[in-house]
Amino acid sequence: NDPQLEKEFAEDEKEIQQEDDYEKEADGQPDEKKEKPAAKLVLEEEKAVGRIQFKTLSIFLHALGGITFWTLWPLGCLLVELVYASAPLVLGRWANAYDAAEDPRDVSVAYWLGLYTAFVVGQAIVWNIVNVSFVFAGIKASRVLHERLVKSIFGTNLRFYDATPVGRCVILT
Repeated sequence: NDPQLEKEFAEDEKEIQQEDDYEKEADGQPDEKKEKPAAKLVLEEEKAVGRIQFKTLSIFLHALGGITFWTLWPLGCLLVELVYASAPLVLGRWANAYDAAEDPRDVSVAYWLGLYTAFVVGQAIVWNIVNVSFVFAGIKASRVLHERLVKSIFGTNLRFYDATPVGRCVILT
């Protein structure tokens, strides 16, 4: 029912007929060598040289999680840097507390040490959350791209398998 497949089938039939005619002529005249008509079954390989195309990069970046991921992940990175920059500020305030106090024993070491520890632990927690979310987004992206690849390979017509050498694959979008 597909006109494209009918056209390809007619072309294949014509090539087979040409090969059959050649074999019949060669059987009748064994001394003469005739050139076999060149039938191109395998398509010429396309090879990109240079940088990754923006379309390919955008497919991967979109598979990472789309606009939601690319909004939340940079915010998480920014939060990590803010907490990282705030920890030395806590140490500075702690040192200023000694200058402001009349007696150094009036400064609560447990309070300032607890506050500094909270900033350091908070930084480690936020950093791990951001990095683990990126790893899981990468796993998700690889699954999405693999699923699209498998669907495109298994969903194509059989002519694709005749014309495409083993090891070459194309993501059909």
